[in-house]
Amino acid sequence: MMQEPVKITRANAETCEAALKSLRDHLEVLAQKTKTYPVECVFGEYRFVFTSRADITRLIDVLSAQLAAFRQAA
Repeated sequence: MMQEPVKITRANAETCEAALKSLRDHLEVLAQKTKTYPVECVFGEYRFVFTSRADITRLIDVLSAQLAAFRQAA
């Protein structure tokens, strides 16, 4: 699922925050859709393909951690 690490910068922080919120808000619907077919998620320069709920929650965890580290460093 994760082809490259997510790197939060000043230029993409807002986009990553919005993506994280959307993934959290729509987790159940997206997870349900992965049971039928892969779900593509694109934001900023990133592209992910989810084949399970675990894929989605992994990205949520990564984005959460990266955004927290970015905020703490700012």
